[in-house]
Amino acid sequence: MATRVRLFQGDRWQDAEMAGDVTVDVVPAIGHHLALAGDDRWRVGKVVDIAHRIVDADEAADIALLVSRLIEGGSLDEPLPLAALDGEVGAMSPAPAPAPPPAPSRGPWG
Repeated sequence: MATRVRLFQGDRWQDAEMAGDVTVDVVPAIGHHLALAGDDRWRVGKVVDIAHRIVDADEAADIALLVSRLIEGGSLDEPLPLAALDGEVGAMSPAPAPAPPPAPSRGPWG
């Protein structure tokens, strides 16, 4: 069953920036690496924390993942950005900052 998850990037929830929603078949665990397909490049991050919300699922994603700052990890021509997943510095550069989130919200779920 597919699950909608909201991604935030940063070191702490309080300072995190929303990176958008994704749909996953299995929710990643803390410590898992994520390889997200962008327009023409991979973006790579590591799950730092997970928050679950127990309310009406029609409003927004009920699971939020805090991921490390996303970094660019290679062309989408690669099946996976293996060098970036290994943390090789020469293979990575910081990903562009995401667009600012909409108006202030009441927390991760807006």
